[in-house]
Amino acid sequence: MTPYAELHCHSTFSLLDGASDPERLVERAVALGLTALALTDHDDVGGAVRFATAAAGAKLNGLLGSELTVDVPMPAGLERAARHGAIPGRVLGEDGVPRLRTHLVCLAESREGWGNLCTLITRARLDHPRGEPRVTLDQLAAHTAGLFALSGCPRGWVPQLLSLEATRPARDAAGQLAELFGHRFAIECWDHALPEERALVAELIPLATSLDLPWVVTNDVHYALPRGRLAHDVLAALRHGATLDEMGTRLRPNGEWYLKGPTQLAKRWQGQEEGLAATLAVAERCTFRLEMLKPRLPHFPLPAGVSEDEYLERLVEDGAQERWGWRRTARHDQQLTHELTLIAKLGLSGYFLIVWDIVRFARREGILCQGRGSAANSAVCYCLGITAVDPIKLELLFERFLSEERAEAPDIDIDFAHRERERVLQYVYARYGREHAAMVCEHITWRGRSAVRDAARVLGFSPDQAGAIAAYSDRFSAKNTAAALRVGTAGQALDDETAAAAKESDPFAPERADAMGPANYSKRALRETRPATLVDAVASDLIVGTHASTLIKEARAEHRKVQAVRNGAPLKLLAQEEEEAPEDAAAKRAEGPGTGPLAAKRPPSRRRPRS
Repeated sequence: MTPYAELHCHSTFSLLDGASDPERLVERAVALGLTALALTDHDDVGGAVRFATAAAGAKLNGLLGSELTVDVPMPAGLERAARHGAIPGRVLGEDGVPRLRTHLVCLAESREGWGNLCTLITRARLDHPRGEPRVTLDQLAAHTAGLFALSGCPRGWVPQLLSLEATRPARDAAGQLAELFGHRFAIECWDHALPEERALVAELIPLATSLDLPWVVTNDVHYALPRGRLAHDVLAALRHGATLDEMGTRLRPNGEWYLKGPTQLAKRWQGQEEGLAATLAVAERCTFRLEMLKPRLPHFPLPAGVSEDEYLERLVEDGAQERWGWRRTARHDQQLTHELTLIAKLGLSGYFLIVWDIVRFARREGILCQGRGSAANSAVCYCLGITAVDPIKLELLFERFLSEERAEAPDIDIDFAHRERERVLQYVYARYGREHAAMVCEHITWRGRSAVRDAARVLGFSPDQAGAIAAYSDRFSAKNTAAALRVGTAGQALDDETAAAAKESDPFAPERADAMGPANYSKRALRETRPATLVDAVASDLIVGTHASTLIKEARAEHRKVQAVRNGAPLKLLAQEEEEAPEDAAAKRAEGPGTGPLAAKRPPSRRRPRS
């Protein structure tokens, strides 16, 4: 068996394109016996920390990179075809010049390469509208040091030109990329059981050989397991704002974009194993790991001839006199000496000075602010005015905030009055420069009900129908929701394995059980009613006249007919009942709410009559 490293893989941080989170990808890679796995999300490195942490814990060689969107010049011979719309990747730049939009996979070989990759992604997002990140070929050329590049998926520069039968421009593009990256460049090949891909690969491999370039096999992974295709189709539909029925060819034609192991790929690439072996050489070159990064703080302006350690000590001394005054004892001095010594040893004096400076600005401007969290365990933070709790009086443990074993800057969380927060942000930008300050974003994930609403939407349900189904879903656990929505008894108990996994993934399960009862408590009414399945119960609340409700109505009518025949009812009577059914339904609607199958079992109101 030829060892193999997957060099092109997308996680959920390729928003609405990757269907597996970084941890699941690492777990699957270890199970398959992959030598290494690279995370290459679209114009993003947001999953790098989670991926690197999971890879280090699993002892997997985790490579970091990204698939960049690059706008390249349109070849002269294709401009005429581009004007007639015959080239899907054609775009108009801000200057009105037609360009070809392409993809390029870049892997960080070194610390310098990681910095260049982050710079390219920053420029791609800052210089263009939201949701349309891209860089130009000139920007790419200025930041190639320390990066190893792959020609990318079929939307890459070289494959796109080959698919347009522009062999000479494709050869020139491959040579230009090899020159830009100093021959840290390889042709990427794939096989997803598609004839058009195999035709492209049949041209890519000879092209690489003629230019003396390596070629590597990737699977352009978008989900960990084969069953992830369904989730990926749903994400694609959400990305395009369409239903699954409307997607057509915008969905991938099969489910081959999952993480494959060396054995499976060796069979598919039998006789061309050099493409698999070449992945190992690329993985060996990419030695950068996140552990190599050390934060570089902006410089805090100091008086001439005074070091950061000395200035911090002076500020703490002044603050100690203000905080404790005549109540100051040897115990206070001992604690301050201990903390200042450790802060100086770890080189964090500048960090504390910057935080103090921001808090000083807020208090000077009358902006309410307060430090919180583990920073309250520090006497230095207390003396600097960052926190308002005396840790010595309350006998708080400083090592919970900062210890030599962690050897990293501690978290100092500060709350600012929300109406004045922007003034503090602008002060930080002006004082330390925008290159040293950034806003932190959060990656929002689905819970049970939000997942149901979006899934129902791409299946063609109306918003009201999606809301009706989501009302029966577990508020917190998507796994509980999936189990409850399966065809079967409404609110049925989960099997032990699913229940254990759901509980493990839901840290709030004990609190919710204490406060609100079991996760299925809202489905108790369903268990007491006549409908046999949750689908039957939800169907009673669907909007009349939609495609989904019509199908359910027809299925129910057929079911009643079959049951009646089994019970010996004459067919003539059944036909008469079907003719009367619309009038009966209209009469029920006229009676107002409370006539559905759920309402029939609704318990009587406990409200006391007014006196």
